[in-house]
Order: sequence, then structure tokens, then C-alpha cells
Amino acid sequence: MTLKRVSPLLEKHSKTINLNLAPDPWKILKCCETGIVFLENPPGYEALKEDYAWEKTYESEVKKRKTDEPIRYKISSLLKDFRLKVLKRDKFKCRMPGCKNKKNLQVHHISRWSGASALRYETSNGITLCKYCHRSVTGKESHYEHLFREIIKTLDNNGEELLADNILFRSNKLGIK
Repeated sequence: MTLKRVSPLLEKHSKTINLNLAPDPWKILKCCETGIVFLENPPGYEALKEDYAWEKTYESEVKKRKTDEPIRYKISSLLKDFRLKVLKRDKFKCRMPGCKNKKNLQVHHISRWSGASALRYETSNGITLCKYCHRSVTGKESHYEHLFREIIKTLDNNGEELLADNILFRSNKLGIK
């Protein structure tokens, strides 16, 4: 069963524009009065469970994306692989000296994504930071680049710190944390 909706804010029929953003059978509209964008014909709850559940559509969606958008699929796969390798190497904890947070982790590109395309997927160009430390280095990447490279050099293959005290000393000397 497919529902037919009116503008959700007005709860009445009003002039709309079809945005042509979705494949069939979906119809995405923009209400001219309120500017809200909404799906005119959402599926009913039973259809969501039966036809659109992730468990039922995942494999076919992956195949479709791989075929329809091979470049985007490859880049997405490379990024996921890069991220997982860096997180594993860093033992799923923030590597900023003085912080060992294990929650809200993000992978930071040591040399900026836009400026070092050859290093984008190199594990040696990534470091795990919690979202708070990541925010603190944003916009100051060049200031932290040397420190992060030193931290990466001090990790053995298992992500264990070989010279942790030395790194903490050097970061304090640089005035970082």
C-alpha cells in the first residue's frame, strides 16, 4: 500500500513542484508555500518491513551501486578500508598525546586530503583521533603534521607505543595539550 501525502506543514493540498530527484516510484515534492521538501508517496509500514528492510535489500543495493557507479563504489571501498586499517593499527583509541579516548573516533588524514592525493589511502597518512581532538586540530593541520608523523613512527605493527614518553615530552615542548 502506498500513501499519497499533502504538504506535511499545511496538512492540505497546495501548489507543489516535482523535484525529479528520486527514481520511480518515488516522487519528491517541494511545497511552494512553505518550502518544505517531502516524499509524496511514501510506502506503508508493511512495505517498509517487507520490501525495503536493510536485511532484504543490502546485497542487491551493493551490486547495483557497484555496476551503476563503479568509481564512487571503489572510492567508498578504499576509504572504508583505509579507515579500518588505521583504527586497528591505533588500537581503536585516540592517539593525541595525553588523550586515550576510545569513543567518537575519527580518522584524520595527516597530510590534507586535498593536497596529498597520492597519500589518501596510505595507512601511514592516517591517525585516529577522538572527535574532540580532531576538532582541535582542524584548521591547524600543518602545525600537527610533524607530531602525528612522529607518533605513527613510534607504533609497532601491533599498535603498541614504543616511545610514548618521548612523544608526550615533545608534544608538551611544542605547546600541544
